[in-house]
Amino acid sequence: MSVDAVQDSDRVPSGTSVPRVIFSRAEALLVSPRNGILWTVDGADGSTLDSSVVLSLSGEIVLGATGLARHSQTGTVYALLKLLGVSTRELVTLDVETGVTTSVGNTGDKFASITFGSDGTLYGITGDGATSPQSLYSSSTTTAAATLLTSRGTPVEEVTDGEALGFNPTDGLLIEAQESVRSIRPRSSRRSIPAHSRSSTCHCQASTMKN
Repeated sequence: MSVDAVQDSDRVPSGTSVPRVIFSRAEALLVSPRNGILWTVDGADGSTLDSSVVLSLSGEIVLGATGLARHSQTGTVYALLKLLGVSTRELVTLDVETGVTTSVGNTGDKFASITFGSDGTLYGITGDGATSPQSLYSSSTTTAAATLLTSRGTPVEEVTDGEALGFNPTDGLLIEAQESVRSIRPRSSRRSIPAHSRSSTCHCQASTMKN
């Protein structure tokens, strides 16, 4: 099974905390909601190959990143950024060599993870701290506008950003991990929400993943 965004907390450089990961055969790219560093680690043993690349977005201070995914058709890398003074997540494209990002748009909620389907559809899932928590969306790669696909409803446990999302090209199912792991078959959308302007208030939530 090939999954392009997974959680593997036992093979993470110190200080990354709940990483979002892109795997290739030789190496993995990791980001963390706790800092603005793009890590490159060995895909076999998890050893750090590079931690010198710092994420940046013109005019903004990057606090960390909650999502990372490579477009299944174009190879472009997308990320979800946590920005200083902004309560919701910014969808960006990322130059993995320099760390420079380019804004696609604000997602309008606290998205915790993203992944691409084999057809190039971008999927995103919100964390427990979101206005619409634990909700799965398809998102525009040009405006960041999100279309609701399904929602698990309001969480009953403590507020976190702990969600991970991946895609299995073998069976076409999405894979969600939080307290447990489950497969999701994307279905027709229920409603659309436009791209949002950035909020001026930051209500940052701790990002943790329960094993």
